[in-house]
Amino acid sequence: MDSLIAYTQFQATAQDLLTIIESCLLKIFDDSDVQRLYQLIRAICTLKDAAAQIDQTAIHQVAHSLEVIVTALYNPKISLDENIKYILLQIYDGLRVLVVAELFGSTVDEPELLQQIAEGLMQIKQQWGDDFRAELPLMPLRRLLSSVPEEQPDRFDMLTSVFELEIEQRLTVLKQAIAHATCPDDAESLSIAYSALHTCLLTQAEVFLGLAESLHLPGFGAIASTTLH
Repeated sequence: MDSLIAYTQFQATAQDLLTIIESCLLKIFDDSDVQRLYQLIRAICTLKDAAAQIDQTAIHQVAHSLEVIVTALYNPKISLDENIKYILLQIYDGLRVLVVAELFGSTVDEPELLQQIAEGLMQIKQQWGDDFRAELPLMPLRRLLSSVPEEQPDRFDMLTSVFELEIEQRLTVLKQAIAHATCPDDAESLSIAYSALHTCLLTQAEVFLGLAESLHLPGFGAIASTTLH
C-alpha cells in the first residue's frame, strides 16, 4: 500500500478505533461474552495493522500486547479481577497516548511507556500462569460463530477475522509440535513426541473443520476432515 494512502487511512480511523476499544473494554469488565470479546479484538487488530502499515512500531507493539491479553479471556479458567482491569486500562491508555502523539505531533517517552506496559503484561502472565498461554477453547469459538446472524452486515468480516486469528495461532502450535517431534534421539522419547503430535494434529483439525463449516469453505473443510479420518 502507498505510504501516503496508509497514513491517510490511519488518520481517518485511529481515533474511532480507540473509542471502540475503550467502550468494549469497559463493557467486558461487566460481561465478557464471546461476541463482545471479539468486537474488541477486531478493533485492536485493525488498529494494530494500520500502525504496521505506517511503520509505527510502538503502537503496533502495544496493540499486540492488548490483543494477547484480551484473546486469553476466551479461556473460561481466566477471570478479570480489579488488578487485571487496572492493568488493561493502563495498557489502553498507553495505546491512546501513542496514537494521539502520532496524530497531533505531541511528544511521548516511548521507552518508558513501553517498559511500563511490559511490566503490566508480566504481572498478568504471573497472575494467570499456565492459563494465559492456553489455546482458545473450542466451544466458545463455535458459540461465537453460530451466534452471528446471517443478515448481520459485517458477519463475513467478523467470521473471517476469527478464522485468520485462529489459523495463525493453531498453525504455530502445530509447527512447534512438529519441531518437538523431530528432536528426540532415543526411540522412547520419539514415540512420546509422535503421540503428542498426533493428538495435537487431531485437536487442531477439529477446530479447522468447525471454522470451515461456519465460513462455508468446503476445500479447507475437506482437508481437515481427511486429517481427522
